[in-house]
Amino acid sequence: WLHNYLHDAFHINNHILTKIPFVNTIFAKWVKLHFNHHVNMQTNFSIFNFHWDRLFKSYNDINT
Repeated sequence: WLHNYLHDAFHINNHILTKIPFVNTIFAKWVKLHFNHHVNMQTNFSIFNFHWDRLFKSYNDINT
């Protein structure tokens, strides 16, 4: 459920998670990482826990 909810939330402008202090910072980072997945479909398979992507070398943060 959480996986599907967050994935849908990434695609909604001004989602409620963008308005909650502290959560909005994490959420904004996840949105960027998810967008990177759409740019390069071989990276960032995870939705909110990118530790597996780091472990399997599929993590991609364009900004670093």
